[in-house]
This record gives sequence, structure tokens and C-alpha cells, in this order.
Amino acid sequence: MTSIITCIILLVTSIASLVLSWWFDRRAKVTALRASEHLGRASKHLDEAKKLHDEAREIISKLRTEPVSRTTEPSGWIPVAERLPKLHESVIGFCVLGQEPKPSVNEVYFASHRWSSVRSIDVPNVTHWMPMPEAPKQ
Repeated sequence: MTSIITCIILLVTSIASLVLSWWFDRRAKVTALRASEHLGRASKHLDEAKKLHDEAREIISKLRTEPVSRTTEPSGWIPVAERLPKLHESVIGFCVLGQEPKPSVNEVYFASHRWSSVRSIDVPNVTHWMPMPEAPKQ
């Protein structure tokens, strides 16, 4: 009688082992398939992001190298949509700081694809800029 019970226990254990093995194998395949789908989508988004990044760099490069056109205002202000200063070059920026449109003139520079203010931690919304004037002669 004990040998029959032992055989039944061994049979149930073997069946349980096979079922668990099949279930884990199936879960692994489903997980791998889902990971593959996510990787495919991420790769597509990465390619789109690289394309947009390259286009942005090209536009910024053109804005820096194109000569000032007739849209530059007679006052000397250069619209940022027309041209940007050299990287890290301190310029005078016509800015709108914060939520309310309170224009101000600040010393700003353009770096890492964004404007920064020399005196403020706020990121200024620069609409126009002009080169710094020469220092006065003594």
C-alpha cells in the first residue's frame, strides 16, 4: 500500500512540476514578447527624437550664421526667431519674466538650447536681443 501511495505522490509531483514548468515558460514567452513590443515602440520614438534633435540643431545653426536681415529693428534689437547670439555670449535681452508680461532688459546668454539670466534664477522669455555695447573710453 505504501508503494502505491509513493507512486501516486511521485506522479502528482511530476504532473505539478510539468504544469509549473509549462506555466513559467509561457509567462517568460509572454513577457519577452511584451518587452520586444515596448522596445520596438521605444526605438521608434528614439529615432523620431533624434530626427527632431538634428532638425533643431540645424535650425539653431542657421539662426546663428545667417546675416541680420531687414527684419532687424532700427533700434538694433534682433528677434530671437531670426538669429541667436553665439553660445555663452553675454548680450542684452528684452525679456518677459514670470507669468505676467512685465518686459525688462537683462544681461542674458544662450547656452544648452535655452536662455539664462546673469542676475536671476528665473529662465527669461527672451523675445529680442542685441550685442553688448563697447565699454566707454576713458
